[in-house]
Amino acid sequence: MLFRLFRQTARKLRQLGLGIGSSDDRSIPGGETGDKFPIPPSDLIYLVDGNTDRGWFIRSGNLAAVSLSSILETRGLSLSSFGTILDFGCGCGRVIRHIRTTSKLFGCDYNPNMIDWCRANLPIAEFRVNQMEPPTGYSNDQFDFIYAFSVFTHMPEDLGRRWMAEIFRLIRPNGFFVLSLHGDSYLPQMQFEEKQRFLAGQMVVREAQAAGSNQCGAYHPYTYVQNNLGRDFQIIDYVPQGAKGNPSQDLYLLQKTTSLPHVRELP
Repeated sequence: MLFRLFRQTARKLRQLGLGIGSSDDRSIPGGETGDKFPIPPSDLIYLVDGNTDRGWFIRSGNLAAVSLSSILETRGLSLSSFGTILDFGCGCGRVIRHIRTTSKLFGCDYNPNMIDWCRANLPIAEFRVNQMEPPTGYSNDQFDFIYAFSVFTHMPEDLGRRWMAEIFRLIRPNGFFVLSLHGDSYLPQMQFEEKQRFLAGQMVVREAQAAGSNQCGAYHPYTYVQNNLGRDFQIIDYVPQGAKGNPSQDLYLLQKTTSLPHVRELP
């Protein structure tokens, strides 16, 4: 009786986003995830989230999907507006499992174990392994829309630029790209010299040798995105700390356009 009451209380607290019990909570059966798909094993969740909290894995993925829809809606768009969508750096499907659309879905990641799990458990999309460096095997102008949550946050400068060029190649003219980045909210965590570079509009990178992992941290001021990382795109929208599910990360909506860029001013 007490154990049943504990589980009911734990379930309610998880629904409220408070959590209870161990970080590797085994009490979440597939039916409680909000979708019909199984939960990945803890080792894959750790590589994506930096912890093994299965409840947070589901909640954060759903929040990210909601953030994605929200930034599109501000411009009169929806996921169903796009015929083809790519989850770039999909991991073990944290976000794509929550995407509700009739669009054709694709996912790619450099970790073959992640892709193997997605192929076996998420029949909603076509998954492919890419290398750490571009190019991918996708065609020019293949996608109407691409999104990348907490991917460029773990790339050193040169690698990030090359992947942005590849993303530009993959998106059709007038297509859109949403990405999340570490921005101003991370200033309190920086050392003095890092803060000075960041405030001067320079990108800050930690542990560049660990590119692609959570150990590598990349921090992007708005002006750096405007003048460097996203210079081939038009910045359509910018929401500081708008990437819900990726706490404190900024959210950008970019468009591939042949017109002269008109970027939104930094608030």
